[in-house]
Amino acid sequence: MRFTIINFTDPEKIKNVIDNLLIIARKKPLVVNHEEKSIPNCDLIILPDEFRTFSNKVITEKILNYPVIKELKNHIARGGSVLGINSGAEILINANLIDAKIKRFNNNSDTIRRVVVEIKKNSNSPFLKMYGEKEILNLDSYSSKDCFILESKNSNLKNKSQIAFKYRDNNIHREPNKIDAENTGIAGIVSENGKILCSIPDPTIFNQYNVKGNDPKLFFEKVVKTLS
Repeated sequence: MRFTIINFTDPEKIKNVIDNLLIIARKKPLVVNHEEKSIPNCDLIILPDEFRTFSNKVITEKILNYPVIKELKNHIARGGSVLGINSGAEILINANLIDAKIKRFNNNSDTIRRVVVEIKKNSNSPFLKMYGEKEILNLDSYSSKDCFILESKNSNLKNKSQIAFKYRDNNIHREPNKIDAENTGIAGIVSENGKILCSIPDPTIFNQYNVKGNDPKLFFEKVVKTLS
C-alpha cells in the first residue's frame, strides 16, 4: 500500500505517526511538505493532528490556499482515501471535503487518554468494511476532553449513515451543556462514498508492546489490507 502524510509544521510532530505506520505496513510513508505542488499517486493520504495551535482564520485564509490542498482534492476526485485526525479533520471539513461541522474548545492539552468508540456504520468504506455494526474499538485521544467535537451539518447526515463511530459513553464531555449542547457523541464521520474519514480519536497512537487490546494497531492493519 502506498500512503502519504502531508506535513504542515515541524516534522518532529509527525515522527511517531511515521514510526508507527512503518511498523504496521513495513514500509515508510512518503512525507510531502505543505509547500509542494504535487502529491505522488498513493492509496491513502493522512492529515495528522498538527493544527491545534492554528486559528480557524489561519486555516481558512492560508492553509486551504496551499497548492498541496488542490492536489489533495485531486486525489479525492480520483477515488483516493483520506484520513484526517482531530485538527487534520478540521482541514477537511473547512475545505468542504466532507459534510460535517467541527468546533474547538481546548487547544493546549497534550495528555493522551483511552476512549471507547462503537462502530455505527458497516459499509464498503476502507476504514470500516472489516468491522461489524456495534463493534467496539479502544482508541487514544488527546486531552481529558477531546479538543474537537464533530457534529452533523444538517439532519441528512444521520439519514445517510455517515457517522462512522460514536463514543460508547455519551457523557464523555464534562460540560455537555456548554461544549456539546446536543451531546452528539460523534467520534468519527465518513464521506458519502466512505473514502474520507474524519476521526477525533487518533488511530496512529499505539504501544507496539501492548499486544492485548491494541486496537489502533489493528485498525491500521485492517486499513492496509483493505487498500492493498
